[in-house]
Amino acid sequence: MVMNSFDSSAVDVQYLKENLNLNFLALQLKPRLRSQKYKLDPMEAFEQELDWAEQMLDACVTQEVTAMLVIYQFPIDPTLGLDEKSPKFWDDPKSLDEVVRLSGIMANRFAKRGNELSGYQVLSEPTVWRHGKPMRPEIWLETLQRIITMMRDLDKDCWIAVTPGPGGSPLSYEEFALLPYKRIIYNAHMYLPHRYTHQGVKNRHLGPKYPGFVARSWWDKSKLTACLGHLRDFQMRNNVPVWVGEFSAARWAPGSEDYIKDLVDIFESYGWGWSYFQYNGSHIWNPDYDDNYASNKREEWTKHYIGKSSKRWDTLRSVFKVNKSSE
Repeated sequence: MVMNSFDSSAVDVQYLKENLNLNFLALQLKPRLRSQKYKLDPMEAFEQELDWAEQMLDACVTQEVTAMLVIYQFPIDPTLGLDEKSPKFWDDPKSLDEVVRLSGIMANRFAKRGNELSGYQVLSEPTVWRHGKPMRPEIWLETLQRIITMMRDLDKDCWIAVTPGPGGSPLSYEEFALLPYKRIIYNAHMYLPHRYTHQGVKNRHLGPKYPGFVARSWWDKSKLTACLGHLRDFQMRNNVPVWVGEFSAARWAPGSEDYIKDLVDIFESYGWGWSYFQYNGSHIWNPDYDDNYASNKREEWTKHYIGKSSKRWDTLRSVFKVNKSSE
């Protein structure tokens, strides 16, 4: 389950454990957003995010849950007007130095943690927009190697999740080479096809169904399996662990509950780890809301809150039964 620092607390770990018997959390740290929201110095905001992660990990110990710390908001200074997809970010050596340095600070702080910490992921969707298109940053693999080297110097036994880019697409594994490091988890995010999963998001057209035609292609479980084929081939060739760090569909997408169930069936059949996006956070993915469309105007989406009686909660209870069966 994916959680972020602005919407979740230690109490939520107990709540999810009691209701889903979950065993894993992806904890998203968002220092730039904290700095912007609370008018904090960026490094102060970063330290507060680490404090939140510390509290969540303490809760994980109590609930016998393990967590991955995920940080992707770079640069952390909101006054720069840049984000992790900006060409100016990727073209600035100082910005990339900051990524490596802060990765080291995080690893150093949590190096003595136990089984409640699964590992780390830095820049979970490496992307640069050039000429109106999302691309893998030219310097991504070099930067990734610097991140891994820095973190391993401070926490030699840590697991680190990586993805090829652009974004977190599983299609990017077609020509990706195995990294020359141990204790690496190969990661992807599964939102394909975006026209379906993100319908109604940022003015995208509503209507595509699952199973059904999306952009003239028929999408069903076999199509989802095919889209994950490159990642599956990579896993089988190299005998490496795989984690689908995010997957979901907008709660109002017709057939979205079947979409989620089909994906979990595939993940489980392959022995992959997975985390649903997301608990709390935006109403678009939050299971506490019904399956009717709402805009991001607060006075609209708040009317759709129904708590644990939603279809999405029913779906989560269904897919998380795989944890109960192993008790």
